[in-house]
Amino acid sequence: MHSSDASDARDAWLRVIRAPGLGGVRIRQLLGHFGSIQSVAAANGAQLRAAGAPAAAIAWLTESDDEGLAADRAWLDAPGCHLVTCDSPDFPALLQRAPRAPAALFVEGDPQWLWFAQIAIVGSRNPTDGGISNARDFSRTLARSGLIVTSGLADGIDAAAHRAALDAGQPTIAVIATGPDIIYPARNRTLAQAIVEHGAVVSEYPPGTPAQREHFPMRNRIIAGLSLGTLVVEAAQRSG
Repeated sequence: MHSSDASDARDAWLRVIRAPGLGGVRIRQLLGHFGSIQSVAAANGAQLRAAGAPAAAIAWLTESDDEGLAADRAWLDAPGCHLVTCDSPDFPALLQRAPRAPAALFVEGDPQWLWFAQIAIVGSRNPTDGGISNARDFSRTLARSGLIVTSGLADGIDAAAHRAALDAGQPTIAVIATGPDIIYPARNRTLAQAIVEHGAVVSEYPPGTPAQREHFPMRNRIIAGLSLGTLVVEAAQRSG
């Protein structure tokens, strides 16, 4: 793909990702209907309506200008920042087959790690000392065995799993529920930077997206979809 074609496709993806009321499943449906993301972004209201796009998305795609996408472009132009889309051979195959898979991922770090065999280690944000110890032991052992430890960068079990993998000299992947430029909780920024340098931080949400309660369960499906299995070290009965 020529650089101008790649740039056009990237901008089309950014516009479609930000369209309200779509999400991964509907974006994939539109992509299948129109054949390319550029055609989705360029479609008129009648065409989008016939393809099943909701009114809010149609208004965004047919009326918005590109000024609001400047932050997305600026983030992607920074070193180590990537957009991996479902129409690309770089999109991780295991996640591609997952139910309700996202249509695109913002990745800071090395996206190649998304193709490696992964094990998810997750659990409580307020674990016991024993839970923390178990998370560290499992993470260290599994990381040294050749599996990538994937988790959600939350306090507690998640953070312990990430740190143990890094302490073992192995990469780790963090899937977050905010935009890729926002680390929540903020106290995990140093950990996030270490993960960027020795793994990848991944989000389906565009830059600037703040923490929202409903995004955290959605984040969990990506963690599970990337991984061969999920180890819940310690969690409440009604935990996400």
